[in-house]
Formats: sequence, structure tokens, C-alpha cells
Amino acid sequence: MHTRAIVENADIIIEPEAPADRDWISVDESRSGGQQESLKVLSYNTLCDKMATHAMYGYTSRAHLGWSHRKELILQEIRGRDADIVCLQEIDQESYQNLFRPDLAHKDYKGMFWPKSRAKWTNNESSLVDGCATFFKNSKYDGLYRSVMRKH
Repeated sequence: MHTRAIVENADIIIEPEAPADRDWISVDESRSGGQQESLKVLSYNTLCDKMATHAMYGYTSRAHLGWSHRKELILQEIRGRDADIVCLQEIDQESYQNLFRPDLAHKDYKGMFWPKSRAKWTNNESSLVDGCATFFKNSKYDGLYRSVMRKH
């Protein structure tokens, strides 16, 4: 991986190289002989707003990194995929409560949010810690049990 140095406001900033394109894997559904139950799962890293800095993602314009630009694109992607289960990483609690949960409720989703484990060490600032959210289609599934697995 190569990096480029650029000068911005008389400071030298190392601009990271853009990541390589992803290879998509297509599933051959032609072998399924008849009507079968299916489960469609979508996993998405939302890149929490406070993590989306130009220093980390110098190959992306500041306008495109901004949460005001990205949040609606992410919601459009989720709505368009119409998955049974949606798993979101790096989502902050405010975005979960005020944006994703109410918006996705209109598309038949119920959700749960788990902050990262460092939330217990930040006292009253736990709402500022990002985490993971899981949404499921309420008309197809019941949320019977909730458990959090933490890495030690």
C-alpha cells in the first residue's frame, strides 16, 4: 500500500490510498428445486460520524465523509435491500435512537442497540460510544432473547 503526502495549511498530511475494489460473490440459486424458505441478511458498517475523519479517509472528500451526506444513502441502501435481518456496526446511540430505529420501524423492523464495551468506562458519556445494532422484520420474527457477547 502506498501513501501520498500532501501539504494542507502548511502541515504535512499523509493521505491514505483508496482501498481495492471488493469482489462480490454471487450465489447460484438455480439449484433450489421449488419454493423454499429464505433468510436475507444485510451487514453494514456505517462508519460512525466521529470516526469518519479526513485524516483516516483522505482519499474521500470531506463532503462525502459528512454524516449529513452518508446517513440517507445508508438508509436508502437498507430500504432497497429489504433484508429480513440487518446488522449495523459503528453506529452511535443517537443515530440509532433518532434516525435508524424510527425510520426502519416504518419498514416493519424492530431493533436493538449494544454499545461497545468501553461504554462502561466512560461514565455519563456512554451515549457518545458507538456500537452495533440489529434489526429484524417484525412480521416474520419475534425477538425472544437478547444476549451480548463481549471480547475480553
